[in-house]
Amino acid sequence: MAKTEYEWVDSGSLPEIAEHSEVKHSVIVQYLKQYVKVLTINPSIPNLNLHIVDGFSGGGRYYSPKHKREVYGSPILLHNTIREVEAEINTTSRTKTKLSVNAQFYFIEKKKPVYQCLKDSLCSAGIDINSENIHIINKSFTDAIDPVINSILTHGRGDQRAIYLLDQYGYTDVPIPYLRYIFGTSGKNSEAILTFSTDSIINYLSDSPSYLKGIKKAGLHEVLSLEAINDLKELKQVDSKQTRALIEQSLYDFVWKKSKARFFTPFFIRSDVSNRSYWLVHLSNHPKARDEMVKIHWSFQNSFAHYGGPGLKMLFGFDANLSHLENQLQFDFLFDESAESRTRDALLEGVTEYFSDEPLEIFELISSTCNGSPAHYEQYLDAIYSHLCQKGIKIIGKNGEQRRSRKSLRLDDKIVLERNLTFMF
Repeated sequence: MAKTEYEWVDSGSLPEIAEHSEVKHSVIVQYLKQYVKVLTINPSIPNLNLHIVDGFSGGGRYYSPKHKREVYGSPILLHNTIREVEAEINTTSRTKTKLSVNAQFYFIEKKKPVYQCLKDSLCSAGIDINSENIHIINKSFTDAIDPVINSILTHGRGDQRAIYLLDQYGYTDVPIPYLRYIFGTSGKNSEAILTFSTDSIINYLSDSPSYLKGIKKAGLHEVLSLEAINDLKELKQVDSKQTRALIEQSLYDFVWKKSKARFFTPFFIRSDVSNRSYWLVHLSNHPKARDEMVKIHWSFQNSFAHYGGPGLKMLFGFDANLSHLENQLQFDFLFDESAESRTRDALLEGVTEYFSDEPLEIFELISSTCNGSPAHYEQYLDAIYSHLCQKGIKIIGKNGEQRRSRKSLRLDDKIVLERNLTFMF
Protein backbone atom coordinates (compact mmCIF):
# COMPACT_ATOMS: atom_id res chain seq x y z
CA MET A 1 0.00 0.00 0.00
CA ALA A 2 2.46 2.55 -1.20
CA LYS A 3 2.45 6.32 -0.92
CA THR A 4 4.44 8.69 -3.09
CA GLU A 5 6.44 9.86 -0.06
CA TYR A 6 7.57 6.28 0.49
CA GLU A 7 10.70 5.58 -1.56
CA TRP A 8 12.42 2.20 -1.84
CA VAL A 9 15.93 2.79 -3.19
CA ASP A 10 16.84 -0.86 -2.71
CA SER A 11 15.78 -3.73 -0.47
CA GLY A 12 18.25 -2.64 2.22
CA SER A 13 16.93 0.92 2.52
CA LEU A 14 13.44 1.10 3.97
CA PRO A 15 11.13 4.14 4.16
CA GLU A 16 9.57 5.03 7.49
CA ILE A 17 5.89 4.19 7.86
CA ALA A 18 3.58 6.73 9.47
CA GLU A 19 1.52 5.76 12.53
CA HIS A 20 -1.82 6.32 10.79
CA SER A 21 -0.75 3.89 8.05
CA GLU A 22 0.04 1.23 10.65
CA VAL A 23 -3.45 1.67 12.11
CA LYS A 24 -4.86 1.33 8.61
CA HIS A 25 -2.93 -1.92 8.12
CA SER A 26 -4.31 -3.22 11.41
CA VAL A 27 -7.89 -2.47 10.31
CA ILE A 28 -7.37 -4.29 7.01
CA VAL A 29 -5.78 -7.31 8.67
CA GLN A 30 -8.62 -7.59 11.19
CA TYR A 31 -11.22 -7.23 8.46
CA LEU A 32 -9.60 -9.93 6.31
CA LYS A 33 -9.54 -12.32 9.26
CA GLN A 34 -13.20 -11.69 10.02
CA TYR A 35 -14.09 -11.95 6.34
CA VAL A 36 -12.70 -15.49 6.16
CA LYS A 37 -14.26 -16.51 9.49
CA VAL A 38 -17.74 -15.31 8.48
CA LEU A 39 -17.61 -17.06 5.10
CA THR A 40 -16.44 -20.35 6.61
CA ILE A 41 -18.61 -20.42 9.75
CA ASN A 42 -20.23 -23.62 8.46
CA PRO A 43 -17.74 -26.31 9.57
CA SER A 44 -18.68 -28.54 6.64
CA ILE A 45 -17.29 -26.04 4.09
CA PRO A 46 -13.94 -27.46 2.93
CA ASN A 47 -12.74 -24.67 0.63
CA LEU A 48 -12.84 -20.92 0.23
CA ASN A 49 -11.75 -19.52 -3.11
CA LEU A 50 -10.61 -15.92 -2.85
CA HIS A 51 -8.79 -13.32 -4.94
CA ILE A 52 -6.91 -10.50 -3.25
CA VAL A 53 -5.75 -7.57 -5.38
CA ASP A 54 -3.28 -5.06 -3.93
CA GLY A 55 -3.36 -2.27 -6.49
CA PHE A 56 -0.50 -0.21 -5.01
CA SER A 57 1.79 -2.73 -3.34
CA GLY A 58 4.94 -0.74 -2.67
CA GLY A 59 8.22 -2.38 -1.69
CA GLY A 60 6.81 -4.79 0.88
CA ARG A 61 8.62 -3.57 4.00
CA TYR A 62 8.97 -0.39 6.09
CA TYR A 63 10.79 0.86 9.15
CA SER A 64 8.41 1.72 12.00
CA PRO A 65 9.60 4.61 14.22
CA LYS A 66 6.84 3.72 16.67
CA HIS A 67 7.99 0.12 17.12
CA LYS A 68 11.65 0.83 16.26
CA ARG A 69 11.87 -2.15 13.92
CA GLU A 70 11.12 -3.34 10.41
CA VAL A 71 7.45 -4.05 9.66
CA TYR A 72 5.73 -5.67 6.72
CA GLY A 73 3.79 -3.80 4.07
CA SER A 74 0.41 -4.85 2.73
CA PRO A 75 1.47 -7.65 0.33
CA ILE A 76 3.15 -9.71 3.05
CA LEU A 77 0.49 -8.82 5.63
CA LEU A 78 -2.27 -9.95 3.28
CA HIS A 79 -0.54 -13.22 2.46
CA ASN A 80 0.38 -14.04 6.06
CA THR A 81 -3.07 -13.11 7.37
CA ILE A 82 -4.74 -15.66 5.10
CA ARG A 83 -2.36 -18.40 6.21
CA GLU A 84 -2.77 -17.44 9.89
CA VAL A 85 -6.57 -17.34 9.89
CA GLU A 86 -6.70 -20.64 8.00
CA ALA A 87 -4.50 -22.27 10.66
CA GLU A 88 -6.53 -20.66 13.47
CA ILE A 89 -9.82 -21.98 12.10
CA ASN A 90 -8.44 -25.48 11.61
CA THR A 91 -7.01 -25.50 15.14
CA THR A 92 -9.93 -24.03 17.06
CA SER A 93 -13.14 -24.91 15.22
CA ARG A 94 -12.48 -27.75 12.78
CA THR A 95 -12.38 -31.34 14.00
CA LYS A 96 -13.44 -33.25 10.88
CA THR A 97 -13.48 -31.14 7.72
CA LYS A 98 -10.33 -29.03 7.49
CA LEU A 99 -10.50 -25.67 5.76
CA SER A 100 -8.37 -24.78 2.75
CA VAL A 101 -8.30 -21.11 1.73
CA ASN A 102 -7.38 -21.09 -1.94
CA ALA A 103 -6.22 -17.50 -2.33
CA GLN A 104 -4.82 -15.90 -5.45
CA PHE A 105 -2.73 -12.80 -4.70
CA TYR A 106 -2.20 -10.01 -7.24
CA PHE A 107 0.51 -7.54 -6.20
CA ILE A 108 0.60 -4.54 -8.55
CA GLU A 109 3.50 -2.07 -8.48
CA LYS A 110 4.21 0.43 -11.23
CA LYS A 111 7.77 1.56 -10.43
CA LYS A 112 10.44 -0.87 -11.58
CA PRO A 113 12.88 -0.35 -8.66
CA VAL A 114 10.05 -0.68 -6.14
CA TYR A 115 8.75 -3.75 -7.98
CA GLN A 116 12.18 -5.35 -7.55
CA CYS A 117 12.24 -4.45 -3.85
CA LEU A 118 8.80 -6.03 -3.51
CA LYS A 119 10.03 -9.30 -4.96
CA ASP A 120 13.05 -9.25 -2.64
CA SER A 121 10.81 -8.53 0.37
CA LEU A 122 8.43 -11.37 -0.48
CA CYS A 123 11.35 -13.78 -0.81
CA SER A 124 12.90 -12.64 2.48
CA ALA A 125 9.52 -13.28 4.17
CA GLY A 126 9.58 -16.87 2.95
CA ILE A 127 6.93 -16.41 0.24
CA ASP A 128 7.50 -18.35 -2.97
CA ILE A 129 7.15 -15.73 -5.69
CA ASN A 130 7.09 -18.48 -8.33
CA SER A 131 4.01 -20.08 -6.80
CA GLU A 132 0.99 -20.28 -9.09
CA ASN A 133 -1.07 -18.28 -6.58
CA ILE A 134 1.35 -15.31 -6.47
CA HIS A 135 1.09 -12.76 -9.29
CA ILE A 136 3.52 -9.82 -9.15
CA ILE A 137 2.68 -7.25 -11.81
CA ASN A 138 4.94 -4.41 -12.92
CA LYS A 139 2.23 -2.07 -14.27
CA SER A 140 0.05 0.79 -13.16
CA PHE A 141 -3.24 -0.16 -11.55
CA THR A 142 -5.26 1.06 -14.54
CA ASP A 143 -3.10 -0.95 -16.98
CA ALA A 144 -3.18 -4.07 -14.80
CA ILE A 145 -6.88 -4.22 -13.95
CA ASP A 146 -8.07 -5.85 -17.18
CA PRO A 147 -5.71 -8.86 -17.06
CA VAL A 148 -6.32 -9.20 -13.32
CA ILE A 149 -10.11 -9.30 -13.73
CA ASN A 150 -9.77 -11.73 -16.64
CA SER A 151 -7.65 -13.99 -14.44
CA ILE A 152 -10.22 -13.80 -11.64
CA LEU A 153 -13.08 -14.69 -13.98
CA THR A 154 -11.24 -17.70 -15.43
CA HIS A 155 -10.67 -19.30 -12.02
CA GLY A 156 -14.24 -20.56 -11.68
CA ARG A 157 -17.87 -20.24 -12.61
CA GLY A 158 -20.15 -17.45 -11.51
CA ASP A 159 -19.20 -14.56 -9.25
CA GLN A 160 -15.74 -14.89 -7.75
CA ARG A 161 -14.95 -13.55 -4.30
CA ALA A 162 -12.47 -10.72 -4.66
CA ILE A 163 -11.13 -8.00 -2.38
CA TYR A 164 -9.45 -5.01 -4.03
CA LEU A 165 -7.08 -3.03 -1.85
CA LEU A 166 -6.65 0.35 -3.56
CA ASP A 167 -4.34 2.47 -1.44
CA GLN A 168 -3.67 5.27 -3.90
CA TYR A 169 -1.79 8.45 -3.11
CA GLY A 170 -4.10 11.42 -3.69
CA TYR A 171 -7.27 10.80 -5.67
CA THR A 172 -6.36 10.35 -9.36
CA ASP A 173 -4.81 6.87 -9.58
CA VAL A 174 -8.11 5.03 -9.13
CA PRO A 175 -10.53 6.91 -11.42
CA ILE A 176 -14.15 6.52 -10.31
CA PRO A 177 -15.16 4.75 -13.57
CA TYR A 178 -12.72 1.97 -12.62
CA LEU A 179 -14.66 1.31 -9.43
CA ARG A 180 -17.80 0.96 -11.52
CA TYR A 181 -15.91 -1.35 -13.86
CA ILE A 182 -14.74 -3.55 -10.96
CA PHE A 183 -18.21 -3.93 -9.48
CA GLY A 184 -19.83 -4.34 -12.88
CA THR A 185 -17.35 -6.95 -14.12
CA SER A 186 -16.09 -8.89 -11.12
CA GLY A 187 -19.59 -9.52 -9.83
CA LYS A 188 -21.64 -9.09 -6.70
CA ASN A 189 -19.05 -10.76 -4.44
CA SER A 190 -16.41 -8.10 -5.02
CA GLU A 191 -15.34 -5.63 -2.33
CA ALA A 192 -12.94 -2.71 -2.36
CA ILE A 193 -11.03 -0.82 0.31
CA LEU A 194 -10.00 2.53 -1.14
CA THR A 195 -8.02 5.49 0.15
CA PHE A 196 -9.16 8.81 -1.25
CA SER A 197 -7.57 12.17 -0.41
CA THR A 198 -10.45 14.57 0.12
CA ASP A 199 -8.10 17.21 1.51
CA SER A 200 -6.08 17.27 -1.72
CA ILE A 201 -9.27 18.24 -3.52
CA ILE A 202 -10.50 20.73 -0.92
CA ASN A 203 -7.27 22.47 0.11
CA TYR A 204 -6.11 23.10 -3.45
CA LEU A 205 -9.53 24.00 -4.89
CA SER A 206 -8.73 25.88 -8.08
CA ASP A 207 -9.75 26.54 -11.67
CA SER A 208 -6.15 26.10 -12.89
CA PRO A 209 -5.56 23.77 -15.86
CA SER A 210 -3.51 21.32 -13.76
CA TYR A 211 -6.23 21.06 -11.08
CA LEU A 212 -8.98 20.59 -13.65
CA LYS A 213 -6.87 17.96 -15.40
CA GLY A 214 -6.55 16.01 -12.14
CA ILE A 215 -10.30 16.26 -11.47
CA LYS A 216 -11.04 14.93 -14.96
CA LYS A 217 -8.49 12.11 -14.64
CA ALA A 218 -10.17 11.06 -11.38
CA GLY A 219 -13.57 11.02 -13.09
CA LEU A 220 -14.90 13.77 -10.80
CA HIS A 221 -15.57 16.45 -13.43
CA GLU A 222 -19.31 15.72 -13.37
CA VAL A 223 -19.61 16.73 -9.72
CA LEU A 224 -16.80 19.31 -9.70
CA SER A 225 -17.41 21.18 -12.94
CA LEU A 226 -15.67 24.49 -13.63
CA GLU A 227 -18.87 26.33 -12.66
CA ALA A 228 -19.21 24.39 -9.41
CA ILE A 229 -15.54 24.95 -8.55
CA ASN A 230 -15.86 28.73 -9.05
CA ASP A 231 -18.98 28.82 -6.84
CA LEU A 232 -17.18 26.82 -4.15
CA LYS A 233 -14.14 29.11 -4.33
CA GLU A 234 -16.36 32.11 -3.59
CA LEU A 235 -18.05 30.29 -0.71
CA LYS A 236 -14.67 29.18 0.68
CA GLN A 237 -13.63 32.83 1.14
CA VAL A 238 -16.70 33.37 3.34
CA ASP A 239 -17.07 30.02 5.11
CA SER A 240 -14.35 27.42 4.60
CA LYS A 241 -16.01 24.96 6.97
CA GLN A 242 -19.27 24.96 5.04
CA THR A 243 -17.34 24.61 1.79
CA ARG A 244 -15.56 21.54 3.12
CA ALA A 245 -18.85 20.00 4.23
CA LEU A 246 -20.47 20.65 0.84
CA ILE A 247 -17.57 19.11 -1.10
CA GLU A 248 -17.35 16.08 1.16
CA GLN A 249 -21.09 15.43 0.93
CA SER A 250 -21.03 15.88 -2.85
CA LEU A 251 -18.11 13.47 -3.19
CA TYR A 252 -19.81 11.00 -0.85
CA ASP A 253 -22.97 10.93 -2.95
CA PHE A 254 -21.15 10.89 -6.29
CA VAL A 255 -18.52 8.23 -5.55
CA TRP A 256 -21.07 5.94 -3.94
CA LYS A 257 -23.59 6.14 -6.80
CA LYS A 258 -21.01 5.98 -9.59
CA SER A 259 -19.17 3.01 -8.07
CA LYS A 260 -22.33 0.89 -8.33
CA ALA A 261 -21.50 -0.63 -4.92
CA ARG A 262 -24.59 -0.91 -2.74
CA PHE A 263 -22.78 -0.12 0.49
CA PHE A 264 -20.29 2.74 0.75
CA THR A 265 -18.71 3.51 4.11
CA PRO A 266 -16.03 6.25 4.32
CA PHE A 267 -13.97 6.69 7.48
CA PHE A 268 -11.78 9.75 7.85
CA ILE A 269 -8.10 9.18 8.59
CA ARG A 270 -5.98 12.17 9.57
CA SER A 271 -2.29 11.81 8.78
CA ASP A 272 0.10 12.44 11.65
CA VAL A 273 2.70 13.46 9.06
CA SER A 274 0.95 15.78 6.61
CA ASN A 275 -1.88 16.94 8.93
CA ARG A 276 -4.32 16.17 6.10
CA SER A 277 -7.41 13.98 6.05
CA TYR A 278 -8.32 11.26 3.62
CA TRP A 279 -10.99 8.62 3.35
CA LEU A 280 -10.58 4.94 4.01
CA VAL A 281 -13.59 3.76 2.03
CA HIS A 282 -15.14 0.30 2.18
CA LEU A 283 -17.35 -0.64 -0.77
CA SER A 284 -19.38 -3.83 -1.04
CA ASN A 285 -22.72 -5.26 -2.08
CA HIS A 286 -23.39 -7.13 1.14
CA PRO A 287 -24.65 -5.46 4.35
CA LYS A 288 -22.92 -8.11 6.46
CA ALA A 289 -19.56 -7.08 5.01
CA ARG A 290 -20.29 -3.44 5.82
CA ASP A 291 -21.41 -4.43 9.32
CA GLU A 292 -18.18 -6.32 10.05
CA MET A 293 -16.06 -3.38 8.89
CA VAL A 294 -17.97 -0.93 11.12
CA LYS A 295 -17.57 -3.22 14.14
CA ILE A 296 -13.81 -3.27 13.56
CA HIS A 297 -13.72 0.53 13.66
CA TRP A 298 -15.64 0.45 16.94
CA SER A 299 -12.97 -1.89 18.30
CA PHE A 300 -10.35 0.86 17.78
CA GLN A 301 -11.79 3.05 20.54
CA ASN A 302 -10.34 6.59 20.66
CA SER A 303 -8.54 5.98 17.37
CA PHE A 304 -11.30 6.59 14.84
CA ALA A 305 -13.51 9.63 14.77
CA HIS A 306 -15.73 11.59 12.46
CA TYR A 307 -16.71 15.20 11.86
CA GLY A 308 -20.49 14.80 12.22
CA GLY A 309 -23.06 13.47 14.69
CA PRO A 310 -24.07 9.96 15.74
CA GLY A 311 -27.29 9.64 13.74
CA LEU A 312 -28.22 8.18 10.38
CA LYS A 313 -26.60 10.85 8.19
CA MET A 314 -22.92 11.20 8.96
CA LEU A 315 -19.29 10.58 7.93
CA PHE A 316 -16.44 8.93 9.87
CA GLY A 317 -12.71 9.46 10.64
CA PHE A 318 -9.38 8.64 12.33
CA ASP A 319 -6.94 11.19 13.73
CA ALA A 320 -3.45 9.98 14.61
CA ASN A 321 -3.15 12.85 17.10
CA LEU A 322 -6.31 12.13 19.09
CA SER A 323 -4.21 11.17 22.11
CA HIS A 324 -3.82 14.92 22.60
CA LEU A 325 -6.90 16.40 24.25
CA GLU A 326 -6.79 19.68 22.39
CA ASN A 327 -6.89 17.91 19.03
CA GLN A 328 -9.87 15.81 20.07
CA LEU A 329 -11.92 19.00 20.00
CA GLN A 330 -11.58 19.03 16.21
CA PHE A 331 -13.97 16.08 16.05
CA ASP A 332 -17.51 15.67 17.30
CA PHE A 333 -17.59 11.90 17.46
CA LEU A 334 -15.15 9.28 18.73
CA PHE A 335 -15.82 5.55 18.66
CA ASP A 336 -15.77 5.33 22.46
CA GLU A 337 -18.26 4.63 25.26
CA SER A 338 -19.80 8.10 24.95
CA ALA A 339 -20.24 7.57 21.22
CA GLU A 340 -21.87 4.20 21.89
CA SER A 341 -24.48 5.83 24.10
CA ARG A 342 -25.09 8.75 21.73
CA THR A 343 -25.39 6.43 18.74
CA ARG A 344 -28.06 4.36 20.47
CA ASP A 345 -29.96 7.53 21.46
CA ALA A 346 -29.75 8.93 17.93
CA LEU A 347 -30.89 5.63 16.42
CA LEU A 348 -33.80 5.48 18.84
CA GLU A 349 -35.09 8.73 17.39
CA GLY A 350 -33.80 8.37 13.84
CA VAL A 351 -35.40 5.06 12.92
CA THR A 352 -38.90 6.40 13.57
CA GLU A 353 -38.61 8.49 10.40
CA TYR A 354 -38.83 5.24 8.46
CA PHE A 355 -41.76 3.70 10.33
CA SER A 356 -45.05 3.84 8.41
CA ASP A 357 -48.43 2.20 8.13
CA GLU A 358 -46.86 -0.38 5.82
CA PRO A 359 -44.92 -3.25 7.48
CA LEU A 360 -41.17 -2.62 7.30
CA GLU A 361 -38.61 -5.42 7.29
CA ILE A 362 -35.80 -4.82 9.78
CA PHE A 363 -33.19 -5.79 7.19
CA GLU A 364 -34.61 -3.25 4.73
CA LEU A 365 -34.51 -0.50 7.38
CA ILE A 366 -30.86 -1.24 8.14
CA SER A 367 -29.69 -1.67 4.56
CA SER A 368 -31.43 1.52 3.40
CA THR A 369 -29.91 3.73 6.13
CA CYS A 370 -26.59 2.20 7.19
CA ASN A 371 -24.42 3.98 4.61
CA GLY A 372 -24.80 7.18 6.60
CA SER A 373 -24.54 5.70 10.09
CA PRO A 374 -21.78 4.48 12.43
CA ALA A 375 -24.16 1.85 13.80
CA HIS A 376 -23.87 -1.91 13.35
CA TYR A 377 -26.67 -4.50 13.41
CA GLU A 378 -26.76 -4.96 17.18
CA GLN A 379 -27.14 -1.24 17.81
CA TYR A 380 -29.99 -1.05 15.32
CA LEU A 381 -31.72 -4.01 16.96
CA ASP A 382 -31.32 -2.43 20.40
CA ALA A 383 -33.04 0.74 19.18
CA ILE A 384 -35.88 -1.22 17.57
CA TYR A 385 -36.34 -3.28 20.73
CA SER A 386 -36.56 -0.07 22.79
CA HIS A 387 -39.54 0.99 20.67
CA LEU A 388 -41.06 -2.45 21.18
CA CYS A 389 -40.74 -1.98 24.96
CA GLN A 390 -42.39 1.44 24.68
CA LYS A 391 -45.38 -0.24 23.00
CA GLY A 392 -44.84 1.93 19.92
CA ILE A 393 -44.50 -0.98 17.52
CA LYS A 394 -45.02 -4.68 17.12
CA ILE A 395 -42.41 -7.01 15.65
CA ILE A 396 -43.84 -9.84 13.57
CA GLY A 397 -41.85 -12.88 12.42
CA LYS A 398 -42.10 -14.38 8.94
CA ASN A 399 -44.60 -16.99 10.13
CA GLY A 400 -46.78 -14.41 11.88
CA GLU A 401 -45.36 -14.94 15.36
CA GLN A 402 -45.03 -11.87 17.58
CA ARG A 403 -41.59 -11.09 18.98
CA ARG A 404 -41.40 -10.08 22.61
CA SER A 405 -37.70 -10.28 23.59
CA ARG A 406 -34.54 -8.66 22.29
CA LYS A 407 -32.92 -12.05 21.77
CA SER A 408 -35.75 -13.21 19.52
CA LEU A 409 -35.42 -10.39 16.95
CA ARG A 410 -34.45 -11.46 13.41
CA LEU A 411 -33.44 -9.40 10.40
CA ASP A 412 -36.36 -10.72 8.34
CA ASP A 413 -38.90 -9.70 10.99
CA LYS A 414 -41.30 -6.89 10.12
CA ILE A 415 -41.97 -3.69 12.08
CA VAL A 416 -45.67 -2.85 12.39
CA LEU A 417 -46.93 0.39 13.96
CA GLU A 418 -49.43 0.29 16.78
CA ARG A 419 -52.53 2.20 15.65
CA ASN A 420 -53.07 5.81 16.71
CA LEU A 421 -49.71 6.07 18.45
CA THR A 422 -47.74 9.31 18.70
CA PHE A 423 -44.00 8.88 19.21
CA MET A 424 -42.70 11.01 22.06
CA PHE A 425 -39.05 11.90 22.66
